[in-house]
Amino acid sequence: MTKILLDTNFILLPFTLKVDIFTELKRIIDNPEIIILDLIVLELEKIARLDKGSDGRAAKATLSYLEKMPLKVKKTVKHLKTANSLSKISSVDDKIVEFAAKNGYLVATQDKLLKEKLKNRDIKIITLRQKKHLIII
Repeated sequence: MTKILLDTNFILLPFTLKVDIFTELKRIIDNPEIIILDLIVLELEKIARLDKGSDGRAAKATLSYLEKMPLKVKKTVKHLKTANSLSKISSVDDKIVEFAAKNGYLVATQDKLLKEKLKNRDIKIITLRQKKHLIII
């Protein structure tokens, strides 16, 4: 089973670009194990609370959507009670890289800086091409 870790901006794709990421992930990987970190949920909650525009609406919709999707949330940080605590963490991207490297996960992201960090650690990346299909790089 291939393990895939989703980044925040990737999880927003169904609402920002109308891409069914779960169907696409199953198309490129047989029987994927899909997870998100607890930090991603906190990041989405913070966006939903603070951003009153389209990103905030997408984050709210994503949080509801995630409850129905086939994925697991992995705990990475103890004692985080609210999205306000997210600012105490050095970098969500660094936590993603660290977790993926330690546990053998591919990372699904659209974030250019995160992609560079992942490439430097030889971690495979899943990304969106032509705003409609996923590829592994």
